[in-house]
Parts: sequence; C-alpha cells; structure tokens
Amino acid sequence: MRTSMLVAIILMLAAPAVAQQDTPPLNAQQERDAREAILQATLTPDFEDSRMLLEVYRTLRAAGVTLSPAETFAMGEQARLRGLPGEAAQAFALLSADDEEFRQNIALIDAVRRQAEYDRDRGLERYAEAASRKTSGEAVILVAEAFAGHGNYGRAIELYLIGLAEGQPAAIDPAELEARAAIASKEYRRAIEFYRLGIPLVQLRERLTPTEMALGQLNLGIAQFRLNQIDAAQATWLSIAGNTAVAVLAKIWIDLARSSAN
Repeated sequence: MRTSMLVAIILMLAAPAVAQQDTPPLNAQQERDAREAILQATLTPDFEDSRMLLEVYRTLRAAGVTLSPAETFAMGEQARLRGLPGEAAQAFALLSADDEEFRQNIALIDAVRRQAEYDRDRGLERYAEAASRKTSGEAVILVAEAFAGHGNYGRAIELYLIGLAEGQPAAIDPAELEARAAIASKEYRRAIEFYRLGIPLVQLRERLTPTEMALGQLNLGIAQFRLNQIDAAQATWLSIAGNTAVAVLAKIWIDLARSSAN
C-alpha cells in the first residue's frame, strides 16, 4: 500500500479528537503505521534533529500516537531548548512519578513548570513586545510558538503572520536598487559607496531561511487548525512545497485536517 494512501487511512481512524492536544490511543497496528508515515520526515536529506524533532513529536501526538516516557521527555526537552517552557511543561506533565525520566530530572522539570507559570501570567506579552522591536522574523515566530504552547492560538496566529512577513526576503534589496541607479547614471563612485556601505547593512537584517519560513508556515497552520480554521490551515500547509521534512509533516497535517472535517 502506498504511504500516502496509508496515511489517509490511519489519520481517518485517529480523527475523532485530533483537534485536541491529546487524542484517543490507536491500536497497535495503527500506531505502527502512523509512526512509519510520520517518521518519513526524518529520512529526508534536510532533516535536522535539533529543530525538526520537536515537529515530529508534535505530529505524532496529534495523530494519536502514544509516546514512550523517553520520547515524552525528549519532546519536553526539545521544547525547553527551543525556549518554549509552556510546551515543555505540558510534555513533562505527561510523565509518571514512577518514570525514570521523571525521577532523574525532578529539579529541571520543576524549574520548567515555574517558568511556564511565569510566562503564562506575566511574561509572554513582554516577550512579544520585545520581539516586535527587532528586525528578526524568527524572534517573533518563537514568541508565537510560546503562545501556541499555552493554547493561545489566536495570539499565536497574529504573531506568526507578523514574523513570516518580517522574515520574507525582499525581491531586491533597496541598496542594490540605489547602486544600480547610480551605475545607470554613470555615478560609479556613488554606486561603490552603496555597495560598500548599504549592502552589508541590508545583510544585517535577519531574514528567515527557506526552512525557517516553512517551519513558521507549518506552525501557523497548526494554530489555525486548533482554532478550527480548517480551510485557512490547509491553504497554509499547501504553500509548503518540495520533498523536505517540513513538507512531509505538512502533508500529514493536511490529512488530519481533512479527516477531522468529515
């Protein structure tokens, strides 16, 4: 059976509560099949454990796959390293006091929980305000992820849209336009100055890489999906092209959304 057809069947079975963070457990065969389909993302040439593994865990949970204690802790740790204590605390809360991962990391888990409470009560809007003063789309997207980790998907969507817009490269740099205009008018010294001074300044503006843009779009779609904006979510995920790790996960989320709408 082709993977795409298999994914559709598995996700239809997982659909009843997929809009929630936790879904009913699948049977053993469904678990194996769903894992296999989702873990295809880890086999793509561009897969990077440090950033995309968290996306894989998010997708596994959304599809109703039960994570082992080790995987649950790894998901929380990836979220913590990403600077998302709210999401990390939610993952750690799924651990049992009897789990080795819990016993060996009690101090860390408690610190993450306290940071998550601070962010929820006081910190997130401050972070959003600080990020909005930067020229970094990635900084804004990180705060959007933090809001999503606390279940505030409406605010997350606002910030994802801002971050993606700020991270979008311009069709051509303003300094490049100025330099070309100077060359056209044979003002070569002026052109050299724009190239020497202007272009390095433009390069200092933080633009998102294609992978960062795709990850931002993936998570924007997830936030839209959580708010039952199914059409918007599908349109967002469909904008992720190629055969990359993020594109593989986007296809899974599209099937999840279609199944939930049926």
